[in-house]
Amino acid sequence: MKKLAIIATTIGFLSPLFFSGTVQAQSLASKRVCLQSGKYVVFAQHPLFFGAWNVRGLFNYWLPPELRRPGGDILPGQGITNTELSHEHIFFCSDGVIVDNIGFGPEGRFQYPQNSLDSGKDPDGSRVDNFVPIDREQYDPDVVRLVLSDSPAILPTRCVLQGDGKYQGIGHNCQNFTEKIRKEYWRKMFVGTWTANGYTCERGGLTEKVQISVRGSSLVAKKITGDNCVPAGNITFQGTIPQSVSKGSSFSVTFKTGYPDRPACCSAENQLNIVDANTFTAWGIRFSRIN
Repeated sequence: MKKLAIIATTIGFLSPLFFSGTVQAQSLASKRVCLQSGKYVVFAQHPLFFGAWNVRGLFNYWLPPELRRPGGDILPGQGITNTELSHEHIFFCSDGVIVDNIGFGPEGRFQYPQNSLDSGKDPDGSRVDNFVPIDREQYDPDVVRLVLSDSPAILPTRCVLQGDGKYQGIGHNCQNFTEKIRKEYWRKMFVGTWTANGYTCERGGLTEKVQISVRGSSLVAKKITGDNCVPAGNITFQGTIPQSVSKGSSFSVTFKTGYPDRPACCSAENQLNIVDANTFTAWGIRFSRIN
C-alpha cells in the first residue's frame, strides 16, 4: 500500500548472492524483524502513518511475536478484509540480518534498497525501521521463492497471482499479496528433504530421510533412507493437498507399509497434520525440514 521504486524483475531480485557468507551489520530494521537465528522468511507489517493504528494496534506493536496478532485496525474486521492502515512486506533473514525483501505497491512489486534498511528511512521520508513480524513462523526461503516464481501468471512488475489484477487499495493491495503468498506456502511447504523420527519397523524406531515433491495438488514422499518394511527409493506416502490448508490443517495421506519378508506390500490411510512452517506429523511420525 505504498508507492515506491519498482524493481525491474521479479524473479531475479531474490538472488542467492544475498545468502552468501557476507557479514552485515544489524540495522534497527533487522533487529525488529529478524528475531531468530538461521535463514528464514518473515512476513511483517508497519503503520502507514503516525496514528494509523488504534490502541490495540499500538499495544500489538510492542507485544512479543508469539503473542502478536496481525493488524492495527481502527474499524472492526479490517484485518479480515485486508484493509488495515498498514503495509505488509516480506523479508528474508539470515542470522539476524535482512538480506532480501519484496513487497507490492501501486506500481507493482518493489524492494527496499539496502541503504534504506540501514538508515531506517526510505527516499520518500517514510520509516522502514518500524516493521514487526505478524507471527513467529520461520518460513522456508526456498519455498517462498518457489511460490513467487513458479506461476507463469506472475508478471515481472505486477501482483498477478491466479487472476489478480493491478494494484487496488481494496482487493488487490499489499496485504492481499502477502496473504496469497502465505496461503500458497502452506500448499507447497512440503517440497524438499525431511527427517522423519519415529518409523517403527525396526526395534526402537529409526530416523529416516524423506524427499517430498508436489505437483499441482499431488504430494508424493519417497524414502531416501529406508528400512526392512519400506526400503529406500520407495514411496512412503502420498496424497492430495486440499485447496485451502494452513497451520493446524489436516488431510488424508496413504502410507505404504510392509514386513521384512514382504516389503512395501500394503497400504493404509492416516492423517497428515501441519504443525508449523517446517514441521508436520503423520502416523505418529514427526517430520522436520532439513535446513
